[in-house]
Amino acid sequence: LTIHSSVHTYIQRFQVQSKGLKFGIYEDYGNYTCAGYPGVLGHEAVDVATFAEWEVDYVKLDGCGAPDPDKGYPMFGKHLNATGRPMLYSCSWPAYQSHPNYLAIAESCNIWRNYADIANSWHSVVGIMKWFGDHQDEFAKFAGPGNFNDPDMLVIGNSGLTVDQARVQMAVWSILAAPLIMSADLSTMKPEFKEILLNRDVIAVNQDVLGKQGLRVWTSDDKK
Repeated sequence: LTIHSSVHTYIQRFQVQSKGLKFGIYEDYGNYTCAGYPGVLGHEAVDVATFAEWEVDYVKLDGCGAPDPDKGYPMFGKHLNATGRPMLYSCSWPAYQSHPNYLAIAESCNIWRNYADIANSWHSVVGIMKWFGDHQDEFAKFAGPGNFNDPDMLVIGNSGLTVDQARVQMAVWSILAAPLIMSADLSTMKPEFKEILLNRDVIAVNQDVLGKQGLRVWTSDDKK
């Protein structure tokens, strides 16, 4: 199955981009996405050309059912580049492998998901922070301008985090040079959470020109 455009798609894209936001799309390098919708396998070039026609800014490629991610993700990236339209390429490539080749991943992807999906809870945020600290020697050195490890979305503004917990996630994600991708309803977000997301000083740490990922340097009694 290939992806087809519709008037509704163009309206959605215009509404998003007219507000200064980026228009992103989710797909999967398999026959179907993790939720059972059509994947890109077998018609990658056609689908990528469609994304470019829709003026997509961001493409996330998941890996449910992906037959050969080491071949498929780089090939899909080449198709993206061939369109001539700048589209940020988010890969789930390493999240599906026990021993990812981060050098190859960094050569093909702009950002890449390393670990399990985040949930709307403090427990999930802490688990991701711990995993990143425990495994940082494997991938931190590959972070830099145009290439970043992705601990998953910010859940700030949803019901799962307190204000203090939200501050911690924003701070740690910024130190990690992680993509700051929000996953909350901006129209209903409480002011105290908007203030956290709009903190220019914290964002400046995340947007440092070196793009260097911060590291965990000390632990005590399993508290970081």
